[in-house]
Amino acid sequence: MKDNPPKSIDERDVYSLRIKGLPGASHFTKRGSVVLTFGVFDGVTRAQQAILKQVARQAELLGAPSAVVIFRPRPYVSFEGRSPRPYLTATPETVRLIKGLGIRYVGILRFDRELADTRGKRFLRRLMLRIPFRELWLGAGATVGRGSEGTLSSVQEFGEELGFTLKVFKPAMALPGTTEVLKDLESRDIAAATRGLGRPYRLSVYVGLMDPLKERNLARYEVVTPDLLYVPPDGGYAVMVRPPSSGTLRVREDSFPGHGALTVRTERLYSSNPKLHLIGKPTLGWEHSAADLEFLAALPGGSGPNSSGPSTCLWTCSTSKNAYSRHFDE
Repeated sequence: MKDNPPKSIDERDVYSLRIKGLPGASHFTKRGSVVLTFGVFDGVTRAQQAILKQVARQAELLGAPSAVVIFRPRPYVSFEGRSPRPYLTATPETVRLIKGLGIRYVGILRFDRELADTRGKRFLRRLMLRIPFRELWLGAGATVGRGSEGTLSSVQEFGEELGFTLKVFKPAMALPGTTEVLKDLESRDIAAATRGLGRPYRLSVYVGLMDPLKERNLARYEVVTPDLLYVPPDGGYAVMVRPPSSGTLRVREDSFPGHGALTVRTERLYSSNPKLHLIGKPTLGWEHSAADLEFLAALPGGSGPNSSGPSTCLWTCSTSKNAYSRHFDE
């Protein structure tokens, strides 16, 4: 790596790139140059896990810190005048999963209008001033910044000038990414989605009021989700209700994991927001608590009020944007 910093630095480059969740630049300087990658990493799928594990291994080999920068919202939908596609994982959960793969530092970079208009070279220069990295790992189809400067060949040239090495990650075999997992969930193929993620799909929720049911010692619950999180399509699902793995919402100390039945129904008359229904045992302490719904399987049958099965005794609650959303972040 070159000893001298890049010349002709704009003062705005030093201060305008704010990455949430990372220590200051001096912290990295004292610990040597970083092995870095960046991207959206929605869902932390098996394809994304492969490059993240490679970054962690390479950093350990070099005795250097590993770091990941997450873009929120997605760069390609930020300013197109349409609603962003829901995320498979909330930002805190994405950070937790990435750190669980051995990455030391994970930061969140808000993708705003200024960043969208930034050319690749200037973005990389600003990023190096914030995180002094020696290696940048990107996938074979990655682009950086706006315009023709974003190609990998251009990034390689910038690296020679700015003092870092571009490493293009090519997995030994094709692995499922976010698009493939979403297709599996849209077709209600929970087993395939689980394979694509390398773990069960989880939905972060807030369980509200409980309405005890006389029959079969069951209860029905209000369930709220932030509307920036993906909700599987209409139908019934077997779920395991667990304490949340991330987030800041209240968790009851007397709550326990347990099986539940969830149905999803899209309202056709007034909005397209899905409605969630959950039933389970009233003794598990889910009421007024944050939880993760871990999807186990899709259930056969309909989800209407007159259908047979668990959906005949469920409570409906809108999932439109509400006060709970801010706790899950974007």
